[in-house]
Amino acid sequence: MKISIKTNLYDILDKFQWKWVNVWLNDGKILKVFLLDIDFLEDIWVKLAEFYPPLHFGGLEPREYITKYIQDSFSHHRANLEPDGPGTGGTIVGVMAGGHVIHDLEEMIDDTVCTLSLNSESFDYQDWKNKWRGKA
Repeated sequence: MKISIKTNLYDILDKFQWKWVNVWLNDGKILKVFLLDIDFLEDIWVKLAEFYPPLHFGGLEPREYITKYIQDSFSHHRANLEPDGPGTGGTIVGVMAGGHVIHDLEEMIDDTVCTLSLNSESFDYQDWKNKWRGKA
C-alpha cells in the first residue's frame, strides 16, 4: 500500500488482520480474546510513520527506529522486573516484559495517530481512539 498525505488512517488500519481466538480455561470457561503480538503493533506503527518525512525519527528509517525502540523497551522492562539481577525473576519475567512492551507500543501508536490527525478535519480521532481501545 502506497501511503501519501491524502491516505486515510482507517485505510491503513484496515490492511491489518484482526484476529479473535477462543481460550479454554481450566475451570471450563471460554474467553474470546483478541490476539495481538508485538510484530503486529510494530507493523502498524511503521505504516503510520510513513506519513512523516524520510529519516524523521533520529535519522533512521521507520522500521529501524521502531525496532530499536522495541528492543530498548523490552530491555528496560525486563531489567525493571528483575531488580536483583538478570534471571532472578523466573520465566514469567519475559512474558511480563512483553506485555509492557505491547502497552508501550499501543501508547505510541495512539500518540502518532493523535498527532497525524491534528491537521485532518475528516478524521475523528476520538472515534478512532474508542475503537482502538475497544470501547466503541
